[in-house]
Amino acid sequence: MNFKLTADSWVGIAVLVFAGIVYYEAAQIPASPLYARVGPAVFPYFISGAMALLGVALLVQGLRGGWSHEDPELTLKPDWRAVFWVALGLGINLATIADLGFTLASALMFACVSRCFGSTRPVADFGVEQVTDAGAIGAAIDIIASVRLAEEVVDYIVRLIRSTRASPDLECGASPRAATMLARAACAAAALEGRDYVIPDDVQRLAAGVLRHRVILSAA
Repeated sequence: MNFKLTADSWVGIAVLVFAGIVYYEAAQIPASPLYARVGPAVFPYFISGAMALLGVALLVQGLRGGWSHEDPELTLKPDWRAVFWVALGLGINLATIADLGFTLASALMFACVSRCFGSTRPVADFGVEQVTDAGAIGAAIDIIASVRLAEEVVDYIVRLIRSTRASPDLECGASPRAATMLARAACAAAALEGRDYVIPDDVQRLAAGVLRHRVILSAA
């Protein structure tokens, strides 16, 4: 079979180039040593791989003659407006993924793709809707502020935070600010359960979630 580089082949080449750019940008995303095998670059790597496979398929089809020879009566005219929004979304994703991270960069790309399909409400497309108001939030803050924190519980939180700084399993323990955040979270948990006081179980239940990103494991 004779292969010939046609105009259609350049579509596949362009997709391959974009796949390479996505891969390069994904490689620039910083990853914390606390991540296991799944980090912020996993999905960008997956997307670049999928784009590479698509690019190869399009390139092969182009080399085999492409699709430009199809009956024009059966071929839909390209929607260049849609192409513009998709290309803009991809460009924004590539330009911002290293600085904003995968989630925000992909959200911006999603907004552009939604516009491509004719949507004029990108915020609504994200599923974002009002679920409360300023009055309700203020009332919740007041309720949490009224929750009592006994001295014994405060002492328990302080000793817990100090123990992370003395643990040989941690390279960096939790800061005093972590104690404040843990106390506030415990007050919120107590309020959600209808109590106006904090018990040690509240602290124990929330400690892992509050402290997980505030400590660094020791390499040893």
